[in-house]
Amino acid sequence: MNENKGKATVKKYDGNNWVDVGTAGFSAGSASFTSITLDENGIPFVAYVDYANGQKATVMKFAGNTLTAPTVTASANCGPGAATLTAAGAANGNYRWYNTATGGTAISSATNATYTTPALTTTTTYYVSVVSGTNESERTAVTATIIPLPSVPVVTANLTYCQGTTAPTLTATGENLKWYTTAIEGTGLTTAPTPSTAVAGNTDYYVLQTVNGCESERARITVNITPAPVVTLAAFTDVCSTTSDLVLTGGQPTGGTYSGNGVSNGVFNASMASVGTHTITYTYTANGCTNTVTQDITVTTCTGLEETKLAATLSLYPNPTNDKLQVILPLPGKTTMRLRLLNTKGQIVLQRNYPKVSEEFNQVLTLKDKAQGIYLLQLITDDEIISKRVIIE
Repeated sequence: MNENKGKATVKKYDGNNWVDVGTAGFSAGSASFTSITLDENGIPFVAYVDYANGQKATVMKFAGNTLTAPTVTASANCGPGAATLTAAGAANGNYRWYNTATGGTAISSATNATYTTPALTTTTTYYVSVVSGTNESERTAVTATIIPLPSVPVVTANLTYCQGTTAPTLTATGENLKWYTTAIEGTGLTTAPTPSTAVAGNTDYYVLQTVNGCESERARITVNITPAPVVTLAAFTDVCSTTSDLVLTGGQPTGGTYSGNGVSNGVFNASMASVGTHTITYTYTANGCTNTVTQDITVTTCTGLEETKLAATLSLYPNPTNDKLQVILPLPGKTTMRLRLLNTKGQIVLQRNYPKVSEEFNQVLTLKDKAQGIYLLQLITDDEIISKRVIIE
């Protein structure tokens, strides 16, 4: 007791040294007539005369050293795995980690401020205390939370588009989506990509969703770009304006369709198209993909120089018209004349016959009962067919 100025101190031998039990010099003043006894639980009681307390007899019970329970930091894992838990309040080596709130045995070798759990599949609570000598604090609970991984986004796994067409932006159903071009790692984009169709082939895209801070596995979308068919169309020879049933050929691969002015069911009607140059389109579809190619076809009068001069003298006035149309054609001699007006479907909507005409053909047609549109006026003489377009407004 002398080392504490005569105050009472309880010591124990730990096998190597004498160490204090409780607080050294716990009496108020110098103590004498000291005695110690243990109760049935091994708790020491000390009796003494305390000179700072009027030399009154005093009995003290050892209540143990009071240690503050540690503070903790919990851990949350996305999906199964090990979790790292953290405590604070003591130096490394002075912690005890447990699987139970009370009792039980401390986890072996877990004496530091951090503890890494084994691989967990469900949320698990651990407990930690601090120790100093034989004293140990209350245990503090700390939870390792295992958050289930969200399901992968709902996608259409396989998409097919034709080369050269416009593909729509990719879509997926989920929360907080991120898009990738790789199955793992890479940089995620919040904006969905739009596939390019410039080159035929397959491209994989990936998307995940984030729920409660955890990312799902990535769903894969495979985009297949089907090559457009290679389509060709041979050049056309000139055709006479009197031809009404030219079967169009030269499109490869065969089996496609022809379209254009004067074309119906693969047949070109030069009379309907009229003299001039017209564009014929050949369309072919294979594996769901379509491609087109065009060639021009030229319609001529096929009547030589004199016919060309005669056709050039034809006068239609006014053209366009919404009522009357005057038709004037100087003639080199006598001829029969047949006048026809055809619509764009090749149907004759007006027809008149003139048995004997000479010097000049001069007629006024009333067209106000005809629908607005483009028509073909034909004058058929003994020697030729002269065609010219008429517009009714």
